[in-house]
Amino acid sequence: MVLPGTALGIENWLRITFASDPAKLKQGLEWIKSFCQRHKSHVN
Repeated sequence: MVLPGTALGIENWLRITFASDPAKLKQGLEWIKSFCQRHKSHVN
């Protein structure tokens, strides 16, 4: 499960909790990684 940090009173963070088999967890984390890479800001 992925929760935005604002649900916990923390801006600009997210919380990842898991109770799943390792293969599904790995796939989910790969999806999050891919999303972050596509949407990262380019700061110099």
